[in-house]
Amino acid sequence: MRNTMDSPTSIARVTVLLAGEQHPNLGTQHARTTDARVVLTWDTVMLTFTSRLQVEAFREAFVDAGNAARVLPEVADPRVVAGALDFAAMMPAVSVVFTAAPTAVICPGSAETRGGWAHPTRWVDIRLGGVMFRILDRRAFDSATETVTDLVAVARTTFCVRR
Repeated sequence: MRNTMDSPTSIARVTVLLAGEQHPNLGTQHARTTDARVVLTWDTVMLTFTSRLQVEAFREAFVDAGNAARVLPEVADPRVVAGALDFAAMMPAVSVVFTAAPTAVICPGSAETRGGWAHPTRWVDIRLGGVMFRILDRRAFDSATETVTDLVAVARTTFCVRR
């Protein structure tokens, strides 16, 4: 089904929290046709890409976040992860269809910790249109970057239209 003026193409905002190893699902629909789609499902968020350009812009955001991610701990403090997961549990399941290449904004962040923790909490936000990835540690960043590299490889074959 093609997008029409009556169907929504964006949402207000959704946050995907990443900590530890990531294992999202990657798939295709209608490969090598004019209706080809690449679908990346990360927890409760399904991202659908309709062109190779969109996928490459998505990957570029993770590449650009590499410098900011250097300050992340190798593994996030379990108390930080627990708080983040409590927050994530309140978020709805969402499906996002990219109809244009997303523009990326990389925002490193930190906050003083409560309860006498030794170090401030650090994270990196990657904002891609209405989707924000909040990355809490290097393991999450490295495995997410690996997934996005796989996404590009799939897109290269999926969006090759046979005539």
